[in-house]
Amino acid sequence: DGVGDYQYISQWNPGTPALYSYGGITPLKNLYAMNPLFQWQEAKKLSATLELGFFKDQQLNLNITYYRDRMDNQLVQFPIPWITGFDKVTANSPALVQNAGWEVQLNARLLNTSTINWSGSFNVSLNRNKLVAYPNFESSPYRALYQIGRPLTIMPLLHYTGVDPLTGDMSYQDRNHDGAINVDRALPPGSMFDDRYWLDLTPEYYGGFSSDLRYKSWSLNVLFTYNKAMVRNPVWSFLTLGRLNNMPVSVYEQVWKKPGDIAAYPRLMTMSSPSGALFSESDGQYVKAFYVSCQNLSLQYTLNEQLVKKLRMKACRVSIQTQELFSIALSGQYRPGAPMFGLPIPKTITANLNVNF
Repeated sequence: DGVGDYQYISQWNPGTPALYSYGGITPLKNLYAMNPLFQWQEAKKLSATLELGFFKDQQLNLNITYYRDRMDNQLVQFPIPWITGFDKVTANSPALVQNAGWEVQLNARLLNTSTINWSGSFNVSLNRNKLVAYPNFESSPYRALYQIGRPLTIMPLLHYTGVDPLTGDMSYQDRNHDGAINVDRALPPGSMFDDRYWLDLTPEYYGGFSSDLRYKSWSLNVLFTYNKAMVRNPVWSFLTLGRLNNMPVSVYEQVWKKPGDIAAYPRLMTMSSPSGALFSESDGQYVKAFYVSCQNLSLQYTLNEQLVKKLRMKACRVSIQTQELFSIALSGQYRPGAPMFGLPIPKTITANLNVNF
């Protein structure tokens, strides 16, 4: 499912005459590399849940779930040499991939009287994946991209050590101590002529907490979400060498200007430099962020029955609903999953008047 129809047989269509005609004849060209041997992928799922109820299951409920999913014989777009006429083919990968984690949810009834009801909920997710096994991994096309026993979210990157105070250039850690910064994309990090290491970009955790408060004719509902993860620092997109870009004033105030400056950002240039060309392959473009967002907030008031009858109505309700009302960066300044300096996530405020006659 999801690999396309009839991928196991050869398919042809007429090529573009201007590109493929020969002797006035437009031949048929192959659409993709066929593979008559691919099979179903296999999934094995394991989960265990513990449910606890306290105070006669009325006040506090705790749900803890552990899951482990393993996928084998996965259907992927497997890379192949261009000499075949294609760069990939639909095939079964021998990789065994595991996704595992914990899901915890706590529900509590904080107050329950004749006039006021207050309940809350909290949840957190801790999810991890890893490449469990891959036969003949050293001869596979993925040996420089992944590592057995590590997550699929790892990236081979240089370690950025900041701006050189004397030159204003970007600097990196010379991990193999050979006096030069080297990147060998054909081999995994840590090779003889490679100074990169594995950086794990897996989110540490995420979740949310909510509150539902009802007092007489009033009700207030609020939902917060939070996320702690590595995110790209969008400021670096403004410092692309050779481009004239607008940038926040705070960034310009922190760029290197003269020898001896301890700066957050390198000197501004109109052309590329060797150190700047390596930055896209370093961990300097990532920052760790912990963000809390007020995802939804709604306030509602329902007119009492006596007033509704006097107004000759069956029901009347007034409410205000908001989405993305505000966000707080507890560490770092960028929100995981949000746009960088493009259009922001819209803040929505809606007022409703619901009347039934």
